[in-house]
Amino acid sequence: MTLSVLLILLFMFVTGLAVCVIIGHALGFWMGIASGILAGYWAGLGLCKILDHINRIKTQKRRNEMHVEYNRIFQVLALPTDEKKGIFKLIMSKEPEIRAGDYGWEIKPLKNSDLIYLQGLDQNWRAIWRAGFRRDQIEYIGPKPVSLKPKTPCPFPVQSQEKLTPA
Repeated sequence: MTLSVLLILLFMFVTGLAVCVIIGHALGFWMGIASGILAGYWAGLGLCKILDHINRIKTQKRRNEMHVEYNRIFQVLALPTDEKKGIFKLIMSKEPEIRAGDYGWEIKPLKNSDLIYLQGLDQNWRAIWRAGFRRDQIEYIGPKPVSLKPKTPCPFPVQSQEKLTPA
């Protein structure tokens, strides 16, 4: 269990117990138990909602900061040659590979270096690969799209296997 879950459970228990004692003295034991259970449940639910709202605000703030800082799309001209320096990483297990001509979306650097880190996305917005590139290995295409409707295909995906196989 995480600390936040334990704190929520503790808050529910203390709130329920307090209401149980107060209502129990005024209206009787069973009414106090029922009121305590309901009060603990609603207090926990309310606290979960508040914490979720705070988490969403923090996440949106972080996304906005990341969008401002890492807002470029590049096209791969040459493959990353030094895999150890660039932390070349293939994510999908179906033998994906970086190809010249792939589009890469700028991401937060995986380690401190002079490389530009990109990730390749497929049509469904899933990350296929991540790698660090030198400036001469990529070409700037433009800024990342700002507002995309959900469920639209990725406007700058990696090249698919079907396009590369000869007919």
